[in-house]
Amino acid sequence: NDVSAIVSHFFEFALDDLSRDAKVRDWLLEADSSIDPAKRKALYSKALKRIAEQAYWCPLFTFVSNNCFTKDLDFTPYPDAVVRFFLAKWK
Repeated sequence: NDVSAIVSHFFEFALDDLSRDAKVRDWLLEADSSIDPAKRKALYSKALKRIAEQAYWCPLFTFVSNNCFTKDLDFTPYPDAVVRFFLAKWK
């Protein structure tokens, strides 16, 4: 898992991009289009470091994801907290 699910939306010159930093945008565009995990990690790291250094973004909330289980359900929770009900099945 990486940050592609959220960061790029706010830093690739779309309507929600208030910083308009070309370096950050370019790193994210390159990372988003790469399938090499090491390259993605390096580029996202550069982008996130610049975002933090320039104080473009400051997360101000957290969330909790609750999952209920029963021994009769084959269900796997994932670290990204996206619940994949379509993969669950009754035993």
